Amino acid sequence: MRGEIGHVAVVGAGLVGCEVVEAFRSLWGAEVTLIEAAASPLPELLDPELGRVVARHLESKGVRVLLGAPVGGIRAVDDGVVVTAGGVEVAADAVVVAIGVTPQVELATAAGAALGPSRAIQVDERLATTAPHVWAAGDCVECRHAATGGPAFLPLGSLANRQGRVLGGVLAGRDERFGAVAAATAVKVFDLNVAAVGCTAARLGADGLGVRSAWLSGEDRAHYWPEAKLGLFSLVFDPATRRVLGVQGVGEEAEVAKRIDVAAQLLLRHGTIDELAAVEHAYAPPYAPALDPLAVLAMAAANQLEGVEAVSPLSDLAAATVLDLRVDEERAERPLAAGRLLEIEYRELRRRVDELPPGPLLVCCAHGTRSAEVVRFLRGRGAEARYLGGGVSWRVRALGPEG
Repeated sequence: MRGEIGHVAVVGAGLVGCEVVEAFRSLWGAEVTLIEAAASPLPELLDPELGRVVARHLESKGVRVLLGAPVGGIRAVDDGVVVTAGGVEVAADAVVVAIGVTPQVELATAAGAALGPSRAIQVDERLATTAPHVWAAGDCVECRHAATGGPAFLPLGSLANRQGRVLGGVLAGRDERFGAVAAATAVKVFDLNVAAVGCTAARLGADGLGVRSAWLSGEDRAHYWPEAKLGLFSLVFDPATRRVLGVQGVGEEAEVAKRIDVAAQLLLRHGTIDELAAVEHAYAPPYAPALDPLAVLAMAAANQLEGVEAVSPLSDLAAATVLDLRVDEERAERPLAAGRLLEIEYRELRRRVDELPPGPLLVCCAHGTRSAEVVRFLRGRGAEARYLGGGVSWRVRALGPEG
């Protein structure tokens, strides 16, 4: 099929859409335009801070990405199709529409089974529908979401297989139950590994919950280990109860998904940021840093509740006074633009602290950890300061060198 299709338009940057993009681009050599109505790819999985990282990665692979572009129409022309999206016309040889899954519920409704709010089949923990002697499992049923406590439609093969086993036990007379789910999901976008569990801050905020986020960039092994790769992680939590409600990760190694697996077990048990900070892991430099990234992420969340505030890696710095703590080599590798930029290396700050303006200051470093320490120090001196969550490393991966 390589060479037979020159340009493909893919509508929908969800799990299937991103996988289809890679197939057309890498396997078949086609030009690809990815069209998404939301502001970033994988909007059900990732908040914009990580979604923008995925978008830049897609673009680095030669994919044209149109975001914030709802489709207004698709029409056939003599030599292909034209997709109108966000006021732009995209001419292509073919179009793939991947905008979600609709549960097949006709048989169940004909049997008298009720549907839930998501329009999937409503079942209890024994997978019984509201119709007598009728059970249902798989991609047609609702689950109970551990983060929200409410119903959710999650058509994932992992959940469907577990439901099949539970239902087999139920029909055999056993007391089997299918409980709440954390919605752990992973997807490979070219050579970028993406995984998430729970809910995004955007989703929970839209539901009226006052959640907060923390961001961390850090190596998946000891930083000095030759194979160490950078991972980006975000945490969504409830500041009132300290409950972990979502964790998202992006990185070059599959270890990202394994850390999300760990977070899923905590979320299923209504765990808190304090419990996540105490997570125990097997440590040796080839396998992990001395402090696991999940634990450091939880510590960053706890710091925020103590007044060591972070701002989004995507924050506009045009009007900010930014204190850059990085060394010269780091600045040369990843330049930073800001309204007013003060460059004082971390190790020199205490000696030169009297050079700082009264504030407010936005402190930044490579990954965010040194910045958090400095914010605590400055606040102890009465200064107004916050730091750039995830550090400049995250910002460059999301916005590019010009960010």
